[in-house]
Amino acid sequence: MKIPNQSNVTYNAVIPGKPGTPGTPASLASNTVNTEILSYAVSKVSSCDKTLVKEGETVHNTVTITNNSTTKLTHNFISNPTPNGANYVAGSIKVNGVVQPTHDIITGFFLPDLNPGETLTIEYDMQITTPTTTTSVTDLSEFQYTVNDPVRGNVNYSENTDMLSLNVISDKLNNAIQTVIWVPYNNDRNVTHELICCCDCCNCFDCNDYCNCCNDCSDN
Repeated sequence: MKIPNQSNVTYNAVIPGKPGTPGTPASLASNTVNTEILSYAVSKVSSCDKTLVKEGETVHNTVTITNNSTTKLTHNFISNPTPNGANYVAGSIKVNGVVQPTHDIITGFFLPDLNPGETLTIEYDMQITTPTTTTSVTDLSEFQYTVNDPVRGNVNYSENTDMLSLNVISDKLNNAIQTVIWVPYNNDRNVTHELICCCDCCNCFDCNDYCNCCNDCSDN
């Protein structure tokens, strides 16, 4: 995005030595100065191959950076803090399709210079570690770069990509949650007792005096 700036000067020209002679109106335009807004010209898009995941599942993220400006981007650097509920998979980083086994997305790493019209792609895997049904795992990268301004010289910029949000589903029963089940006692439906199922090895709730899968129910 460019913002043009130009001035116009309007005046009357009077011929010397001829007082009373009407002036001749004229105008002059200055040169045009274009100011480029780099935050709009540098595209930073994050994407993921999944939007709904389970605990332990791995997702593949891609950051695409495109230089739509008219200036070269140098000293490019990308980093990404560890998101809550997920870990990055070591050795999974690719830059423009080339595996970078020593790169670490948390501490960050430098990227190639980006000429006008060029694109960089950064890929990495992330494993979901904490199950939740009330919040989501978010992922956000920071992109830093330098441009050579004709007036100010080198100027540094730091901008974020758009944020990824992944909904996480747990397929395990949390030990901290006790599910209370009322069942008939000795097949007498008129008399019931309470069983508390606290096992996390299944979701069957098939309890009748004991848990069929792990004998881990208490009869109250």
